[in-house]
Amino acid sequence: TAYGLVKKLRADLEDLRAALHAEQQQRAAEVTELKQEVLALRETITKERTERQAISHKLMNDMTHETSTRVKSLEELKAMHRQHLGDLNTLLQDEIRDRKACENLRDTREMTAESERRAENDQIHKDINTQKAAYMATKDEHATRMNNMNHDLQVVVSYLRKVNSSWDSLRSGKLLSGNKGPAISASGNGFYGGGK
Repeated sequence: TAYGLVKKLRADLEDLRAALHAEQQQRAAEVTELKQEVLALRETITKERTERQAISHKLMNDMTHETSTRVKSLEELKAMHRQHLGDLNTLLQDEIRDRKACENLRDTREMTAESERRAENDQIHKDINTQKAAYMATKDEHATRMNNMNHDLQVVVSYLRKVNSSWDSLRSGKLLSGNKGPAISASGNGFYGGGK
């Protein structure tokens, strides 16, 4: 009948309304649950973002500190290297100066020794020439003296020969002073008879 049909339609409408209300409540519950999950996710994301920012900030600070420390160490190493190079250069310059001084001193000593050797050599040659000249002068003087002595000896020998010849003539002659007669003067021959 029509009434039964209407009643059935009403019953279906009530079922639909009840189903729609249940669906709405379920959707509202799901929406609320989703909202809670979204809030939880937001809190988690915010917390994680804060933690990551803190970690990033710490990493930046650590990196800045490490960079500063390394830069400082590098500068100290550079300064030490420059100091070592300066010290090495100073030692090298000192060594060069000392070696030049030693070489100059050695050259001076060698030049002085060479000059002294030359002076000694010149003096030796001078002394040799002086001794040679003195020797030649002495030799000439001795030769002259020997010639003079030889001449004087020849003169003496000649004189002695003459004296000997005169003596022989005197011995071979007859002396009157041996007789006992008056003294006879022999002044012509440079002799005096009878004595004093």
